[in-house]
Amino acid sequence: MDYPYPLLLPLLQILCTPNEYRRVKALYLSNVKAGIKHPSLVDEYWRIVPHYTYAYCPICQARYHEPADTYSIDGWGMYPDLKKTLYNIYSTYPRCPHFLGIHAFFNLHGNFPNEVDYLSNRAGEAPYLTPWFFPDDIASYAVLHALPVCRIEAEQFVPRYTAFSLTYFSQHPKLVLKRHYAVEAERGKDDPEYYPAIFYPAPVYPARIDEALYDLPAWVARGQLGWLDFTQANMPLRIGVGLELPEIYRAIQGSRNTYVWRKGKIHPW
Repeated sequence: MDYPYPLLLPLLQILCTPNEYRRVKALYLSNVKAGIKHPSLVDEYWRIVPHYTYAYCPICQARYHEPADTYSIDGWGMYPDLKKTLYNIYSTYPRCPHFLGIHAFFNLHGNFPNEVDYLSNRAGEAPYLTPWFFPDDIASYAVLHALPVCRIEAEQFVPRYTAFSLTYFSQHPKLVLKRHYAVEAERGKDDPEYYPAIFYPAPVYPARIDEALYDLPAWVARGQLGWLDFTQANMPLRIGVGLELPEIYRAIQGSRNTYVWRKGKIHPW
């Protein structure tokens, strides 16, 4: 099966051979698992990992760019957390005062990820917006981007998957979160095991899917959702009332259910 988004393929960066990648990644991971952070091994791994731009702040135009390992599925597990980085959770990068966080999605496009033993996908495969990040009285936005992710086939990096990201920004991000957690605290006040949800939908809500959350063109038309224009070399941010989302993003296919890939099978979460 061919990669479903050929227009995204020019974004993909290849800075090494599959052989070099396997060697460097194996040494790096063996040291990490052993609790050893040998600087030369760390540097060698991140030297071959491409840097990608994935968002611009709609308020101050700050650019968000980081290394992301698009050579393999390893490291792209999706959890229901408001992420501070796109890929490398152990690093910190400059953030503008409007940054709220990143909601990450990983789409298998019907492929079985046999190259890994375990993959947790707690977000589903199709991006959706979380409405409480957009209060009526605080200007708030999200920026959509996507990156092809490869696996090694016949000694080549072959794009098979897509990592989607929604990066949220707000004029007052701390206040937006404070209000949300206040609502969650009230909702769970009589349940000692209640854990506040950061994204919608969460397990405490009915299983019914709210289609409006997945209607990305409607969010774009309202000026709340923007995207990086992947047809331009500098990938400018497109955002504003009345704009139209590129066709490849209008009806993203993929499972909307959470699942775990384990022991060669996909299991419901």
